Amino acid sequence: MIESESVLYRVDRADALLLEATAAPGSEAALDRYIRAVLDDSPGLSMAGESAFRTYGMAMVSALGLVIALLYLTLGAQFESFLLPLPIMATIVLAMAGVGPALCLAGLSLDSGSIMGMVVLFGVVVNNAILLGENSSLCRNRGLTLAQSVYRGASERVRPLVATSLTTLVALLPLCLMPSGAAQKSMSVAMLGGMAASTALTLFVAPVFFARLGADCSAGSRL
Repeated sequence: MIESESVLYRVDRADALLLEATAAPGSEAALDRYIRAVLDDSPGLSMAGESAFRTYGMAMVSALGLVIALLYLTLGAQFESFLLPLPIMATIVLAMAGVGPALCLAGLSLDSGSIMGMVVLFGVVVNNAILLGENSSLCRNRGLTLAQSVYRGASERVRPLVATSLTTLVALLPLCLMPSGAAQKSMSVAMLGGMAASTALTLFVAPVFFARLGADCSAGSRL
């Protein structure tokens, strides 16, 4: 018998216990018969033929897509533009560049916790882009050219954005360093990797998008 760290499993809103049996060479058929006999005598047991993510994966992906669609519609209504939300939401792609590597380095996989972490992450990184766009618009109203206002708007927000991101990263570190059985670990690792990548890339990429589109984020002051 091999013991591992305890993990809390939930299936259909109920606690679950997972048992994995490995047959000795040449005993596969006997083990299969024994497992089926145990399942027949125990109505509360069932065979897990696939992971929970494969079972509920489409629902998770659909929820993620719905969040992105609602976020786009909300930004479009706020700024009264179909184009302006695009450079703002491009920061979501930058954040995703850090989620995958962070999960791989932590030895975790994509599950419901990491999906929830990405949903929270989307709102944070979009807010950072809105702040950059709003500050660029204020500089534009002072009479600066588009390139100057975008550069000045980003440079003036470097320290506030970095300070806010560092505070969030430090707060997530204890959860990320918890034992692998912690239910919040995958969510925290996904948020930490995405926040780090987004902070490092948004300050350089988002201003370029604003300059190329000539975006005016003055409506961001109403957020």
